[in-house]
Amino acid sequence: MTSGLRGRRTRRAVAATFKSPGKTTRAKLIALGTTLDDSLRRYIDWSRQQKNTDDGLLRTITSTGTFSDDQLVAHSNVLFMSSLEPTAVTLTWALLILSQLPELRRSLREDREEQLLDGVVNETLRLLTPNALMTRLTTCATTLNSFPIPENCEILISPFLAHREAERFAEPHKFLPERWRGRKPSPFVYFPFGSGVHYCVGRSLAMNMIKNSLAFLLQRYDLVLSSDQEVDWAIDIVLLPENDPMMSIRRPKTMPPLGGKLLGPVSELIDLKS
Repeated sequence: MTSGLRGRRTRRAVAATFKSPGKTTRAKLIALGTTLDDSLRRYIDWSRQQKNTDDGLLRTITSTGTFSDDQLVAHSNVLFMSSLEPTAVTLTWALLILSQLPELRRSLREDREEQLLDGVVNETLRLLTPNALMTRLTTCATTLNSFPIPENCEILISPFLAHREAERFAEPHKFLPERWRGRKPSPFVYFPFGSGVHYCVGRSLAMNMIKNSLAFLLQRYDLVLSSDQEVDWAIDIVLLPENDPMMSIRRPKTMPPLGGKLLGPVSELIDLKS
């Protein structure tokens, strides 16, 4: 797990630059990848020897004999990155937004039916979608608004922009959790997890993890910025804060603490004024 986290940070740093990594960085990335690869293969070998197939997804898959070791290693890496990074980034964005809205934090602690919590999570994913950019490859020649698109053409899709279209979301830059009451937009209008046959199969798991984590934290703590801070954003595979916000953790009170103000480029992406 530790080598996987280190590898993800190194991978992100390399993928986010337009220059080729130097020899030292390349060697470090290869070494981390080799360590993770070896660990996964040892676990696969161990799993194949177990008779009980009910304990864990990977052990169940290895028992079928359908996939080769190379395929299992590749899928495990994708599952690890996809299940951990976007979820952690979404929680970071949600807590950063809530740090600026003390009355909303108080209301969330009183929200027994979790309708408000659903709205907060949906609105966070609308405005600060970790998967801000997606790509699709055309399987045949087609047209889009009379514009010809050839076969095997890579199409760039941006939920970050689509979720800000005023004709679909009134006051698109405002953070309004209440807009989700009784609303279920088309998966091709609101698609933080993608849409169509290639939507994220871990959507339900990710949403449960995010909502349960937020509910646990908000019932026990008030998380606010420790001081006024400028926070920038970057798209390094996912949309995430470029610098780590410094937070203070306090016990909830009748009147939630205000904390520091969110400043800088992130504050310009989203309107938190009521």
